[in-house]
Amino acid sequence: MKKFFLIPLLALATSITAWGATITVGEGGDQTSLAAAISAATAGDKLQLVSDITVPSTIQIKKNLTIDFNGYTITETANYQIEVYANLTLETTKGGGMLAPKGCLDVYGT
Repeated sequence: MKKFFLIPLLALATSITAWGATITVGEGGDQTSLAAAISAATAGDKLQLVSDITVPSTIQIKKNLTIDFNGYTITETANYQIEVYANLTLETTKGGGMLAPKGCLDVYGT
């Protein structure tokens, strides 16, 4: 009997962890910078902006993540870039929001 109870429990635990967490990014969020949010995230997490943010240095994304602009903007400062080495999904749950590069966005993943 114990085996039958354990199998559905393990399946439920696996499906819950597969969804990933949502980390809010920006003024008043869980993390105030994109770099800190990426560092705190694990693969499959969603980074959701709660204010406009600026990227003051080169950032590398090496985890499969989703960035939800949520109506806000990520602006790069000159001579810096965002390098993507993993699967990155860009979305916005509110209208608007964008990536405003002044440097460049290099994508090595998908």
